[in-house]
Amino acid sequence: MDKPFSWYIFFLSIWLLHSCEKSKAPMPKEAHRCVDIPLSEGPSWDGYDYTGRRFGYGRPCFNPNNSNEFVYYKTDSTKPDVISEIWTYNLVTKEERHLANDGLYMLKWSSKNWIVFNRIDNQVWKIKSNGDSLTQLTYEHWSLYPDWHPDGEKIIFRREDDSPRPNLMIMDKDGEIISTLDSTLGWTAHWSPDGEKIIYGHNNQNFGYVYTDNPTAIHKVRVIPNIKNSISAYSIFCFPDSEKITWIDAYGSLRITNIYTRETVLVKQGCDAKKYLSPSVSSDGKKIIVERINQKKMAENTIYATFDIYIIDLISLKETRVEFPSL
Repeated sequence: MDKPFSWYIFFLSIWLLHSCEKSKAPMPKEAHRCVDIPLSEGPSWDGYDYTGRRFGYGRPCFNPNNSNEFVYYKTDSTKPDVISEIWTYNLVTKEERHLANDGLYMLKWSSKNWIVFNRIDNQVWKIKSNGDSLTQLTYEHWSLYPDWHPDGEKIIFRREDDSPRPNLMIMDKDGEIISTLDSTLGWTAHWSPDGEKIIYGHNNQNFGYVYTDNPTAIHKVRVIPNIKNSISAYSIFCFPDSEKITWIDAYGSLRITNIYTRETVLVKQGCDAKKYLSPSVSSDGKKIIVERINQKKMAENTIYATFDIYIIDLISLKETRVEFPSL
């Protein structure tokens, strides 16, 4: 393709807007560095025109019941009327299954094999992992970034209405609102696998967590230390031990933090040429699946961009690109 591709806007716009048994994997060591792409003086929003492959892949999330299966978005530049397609993929059997179209933001897979997500109406929807029973759960305001409780019975999400700040809401699996949390808790939230904590991203670009056993007396703890030259944090995902989280910083780097000690390590360095997004940890705690955006300057005002899904082994830190049949 030589013309700009619409699905680039889908993936990059989401990037600009902002993812039990104890894991035996050690905390990884610091990883390699990468380079940035200089600014351009072209007519587009960032000075560049973009080109790339027909297909793009992103926002992966592991099946909590099977570390070899995940859900993801697929985009096809030959289908301009379809924002995205939701698929599942099995790394062992190579089986692909198409579930639905026009999803946005993160995908989350429950312990009871339901997948929750936003559609282009900015409402919360769910669908069974076999593609059955597509169901709308919210109908008013913007209801964003849903995530399952580990028991698969409750969903936390962000509600944007006429309030001064967005609220974090909890509803049951059928869409009935259970409670509204403190509006100062931020704009995305995720349950720890033990169900005892909510990990949230705050609009001051840091993460914290709250105990959920007493929502009327929330105990807030900041868990991300100040990191030089990285003022923002995105795409939270908790490890199976409920003691560590993986997250993405403002430069697209992948990091891991222990929420009790605040020890934070850089797993993969991000930059303009290579950004990571939407990490998900396997239920055995041995690997992370993540979206990776690669960009290469091809001419003065042209960038070739690809959107792929990689699996990172947490022992060796080796990255392996998922080779879909449609690549």
